[in-house]
Amino acid sequence: MGDTDVTSTDVKNLYLNVRTNTVVAVLDKGENMASIATVVGDGVGRSRSVRASSFRKEYLASDGHPHTSGYVPLTALPEGHPNAVKASKTDWSTVDIDDIDQLDNETLAEFILEQERIKKAAADLADRAKVIAKARRGDKLGLDLRGDIALVFTSGKKFDAKLAARSLTPVDYQRILLPKPDATMARKIFENEPDKLEACMKDNGATLTVRRATDEDRAKFQADAPQGDEDYSFEH
Repeated sequence: MGDTDVTSTDVKNLYLNVRTNTVVAVLDKGENMASIATVVGDGVGRSRSVRASSFRKEYLASDGHPHTSGYVPLTALPEGHPNAVKASKTDWSTVDIDDIDQLDNETLAEFILEQERIKKAAADLADRAKVIAKARRGDKLGLDLRGDIALVFTSGKKFDAKLAARSLTPVDYQRILLPKPDATMARKIFENEPDKLEACMKDNGATLTVRRATDEDRAKFQADAPQGDEDYSFEH
């Protein structure tokens, strides 16, 4: 048996071999191969090499059924599974905005994902609170002061084009119509004139969506990543 103390191993490096139902620790992982060892008690057995592509990110495969081969993170196992564990969460509350530049790429990705979760949760809470506040206010518009907080209730009426088309006579409806450039029409008209279409395009910078990676994401990333570059960073 090796000298590795599994109790000190990061839970993120513990995986379940779904075929043998044994837990393994990842000792080292490269782009193509990984070194693992079966967990035995508080230690691990002899190390061996396996393909990096055999590691999964999720418990379920793309068909919605559990993987029947490979290695699944213990943290991805469903609640109630005998080997399921919860990954310890990083306390981001102490992170100063000036410290974000110093985070490595993996930590930065985790930080963004967690902040997006917090933002959505906060938005859901605020939206629910506003519904309650408006219900208590009734139909009365205007200003309401609660301590040092001002609540401003304004009309929610907005022009609705579909309602206008149903409500107005054809003559009156035509009176309010204006020519408007349309992106779909532009792509169709300039399909064979890419220079003209490009002249209409405004570059607002790249967008970034952050979510939990799937096995499909992992396969695509490995296929697209430069061969032999294990430390592919955001700058490349």
